[in-house]
Amino acid sequence: MKKLRIVLVAVAVVVVLWSAMLITDTVRSQNFQEPVFAKEIRVEADNDTIVYQGLGYTVKREFFANQNGERFCGCSEVWLFGILVSAVIT
Repeated sequence: MKKLRIVLVAVAVVVVLWSAMLITDTVRSQNFQEPVFAKEIRVEADNDTIVYQGLGYTVKREFFANQNGERFCGCSEVWLFGILVSAVIT
C-alpha cells in the first residue's frame, strides 16, 4: 500500500509540473511572447512562421510586416496532441 501511495504522489507531481509548463506557454502565447518551456524546432520556408515543440504540445507563431517593414507576431496558436486549444490573432 505504501508503494502505491508513492507512485500516485510521483504521478501527481509529474502531472502538476507538466500542466504548469503547458499553462505558462499558453498564456505567453496569448500575449504574443515566446514560450519558455518549448524548444524551437523549425522556421517555415517563408521565414514568417516559427514552430516550437513542448512536451505533448506545439506552439506556432506567425509574423507579419507592417508598413514600416517592422516584423511583429500577429498570430499565435497552441496545439495539444494535435488539437487546437488556443489561438490569438491581431
